[in-house]
Amino acid sequence: MIIEDNPLIALDLQLQIEDFGHVFAGRHARSSSVVEGVAATGPDVALVDLYLADGRTGALVVHELNKIGVPSIVVSGELRHHIELPEAIAVLEKPVDAGLLEAALEKVAQNLQAHSPNPTRDK
Repeated sequence: MIIEDNPLIALDLQLQIEDFGHVFAGRHARSSSVVEGVAATGPDVALVDLYLADGRTGALVVHELNKIGVPSIVVSGELRHHIELPEAIAVLEKPVDAGLLEAALEKVAQNLQAHSPNPTRDK
């Protein structure tokens, strides 16, 4: 899921994650629609800008997503103003480096694999 108010940046991020072999789970421009969107799509990870259409609400989004078990990768041009975000898997500056984004997504994938049940253990 991409949480970004700029449609061009969101499209660029979408194309990058799809090029890496991941599935795009939707976009939200406002913090107020994120929780409903997560419930509807069940994303494995969210790419979150710190400044959204409803203000500097990205840090709150990261916190709320963490509470419901959705990891976040912050992608923002506002890092000079950012507060500590220990809940985020990674904090990347715009324009985002594709290699760093891919590495952050791979870290999420590895965490998901490490915490998913192993069907062969039960047999």
